[in-house]
Amino acid sequence: MGKEKMSFVDRAWLRMDDATNLMVITGLLFFKEPIQLDELTHVVKERLLKFERFRQRVVQKNSLLAPPYWEEDPDFDIAHHVKELQLSPPGDAAVLRQQVSQLMSEPLDARHPLWQLHLIQNYQEGCAVLVRIHHCIADGIALVRVLLSLTDHESTQNVPSLHRQHTQFESPALKKRNSYVPRTLIGRMLLSVGKAFSLLRLALLKPDPRTIFKGKLTVKKVAAWSRPLPLEDIKQIGKTFGATVNDVLLSVVSGALEEYLNARVPEVPRRLNIRAAVPINLRPAEDKIRLGNKFGLLFLSLPLSITDPIKRLQEVHRRSLALKQSLQSQVVFGFLRVIGMVPHFMERWIINFFGTKITAVMTNVPGPQHPIYLAQKQVEAILFWVPQSGRAGMGVSIFSYCGNVYIGIATDANLVPEPAEIVANIQRQFNQLKERLPDKLSA
Repeated sequence: MGKEKMSFVDRAWLRMDDATNLMVITGLLFFKEPIQLDELTHVVKERLLKFERFRQRVVQKNSLLAPPYWEEDPDFDIAHHVKELQLSPPGDAAVLRQQVSQLMSEPLDARHPLWQLHLIQNYQEGCAVLVRIHHCIADGIALVRVLLSLTDHESTQNVPSLHRQHTQFESPALKKRNSYVPRTLIGRMLLSVGKAFSLLRLALLKPDPRTIFKGKLTVKKVAAWSRPLPLEDIKQIGKTFGATVNDVLLSVVSGALEEYLNARVPEVPRRLNIRAAVPINLRPAEDKIRLGNKFGLLFLSLPLSITDPIKRLQEVHRRSLALKQSLQSQVVFGFLRVIGMVPHFMERWIINFFGTKITAVMTNVPGPQHPIYLAQKQVEAILFWVPQSGRAGMGVSIFSYCGNVYIGIATDANLVPEPAEIVANIQRQFNQLKERLPDKLSA
């Protein structure tokens, strides 16, 4: 039976897995019509299993020097991975949130390939499909491409257009790197010095302030999600105030967190900022689907103490632009590779050290802007939840589909027991920004 060595970056994400912070990406697809289990199983067999990674398990020896590797699961059974469950009455969004939260808190079976699909029946008049895939298999961009390969379209495949969308999430520094690579010795030396300086600045960042969003983690996680936010309105807000779609959404989330904090803390500190680790795609747009992890992280400081929505948006834009023009995302990617090389106990120390510098993980993944179909049933909405790396207790995940944006929030039950309140705040914060649009645009 063939063995395949796991890459150092993928190994880093595998070893970050912890009972109180599972490194599992969770996605949820909504349907207005029921899907039969045999229909879903057939699609998975025909399309997902053509990627060998979904037939392989992770093997880890007890020896400190033996690296983990991939091998074909000798006991592979599709029934281990595609399961059906019935949602309890009344089968509404509240019950579904409880079910998703429960599954999100459970580890994947390490004896088999690290993924699962749950067909959730009795959700309203249709059903939902919950997808759970370990981060060591791939990052969010790659997994979206894989999952979209399971779907059909009324006319033709959308892979090329989807790949063009991905390029807008590359950092300016990455685009510059793709167009110009230092070929001289001096150029390479300057680049190395710049990366070393960027890593030093990252290491010297002060720990994030202690708020109700930070603290001891537990096994139980809680999920919530927003109503659809019109993508065209978000673009309009960004264009009006000189910001990107991502800036608008991060600013809205910042305002929602500030509102949640103010409702529970007698006096919020002046000039309060919390950092979020924001993934940046480092893979070029390409037709071929490649698994694995190829992204860096930006440690973005969010201005929670700025209450004016326009001023907050402009400040988020300023900070985000400065980070995107830096080498930080490339440095973090290289650093993750190094982490995957060191002994496990050293990795834990490093992850915990840098984990003190963030409060949340916030990511934005673009999806198709036209309807897609799974097992001949139209997907009505898609959202997902990112795992909270390090010791972060909150993940905010943004996904766009069919002209709408969906925001998923996952929190540790010990810190934020009801993230649905943050979701409600997001809607209010978004409405406040819309109200500030000029009349001729907001009409």
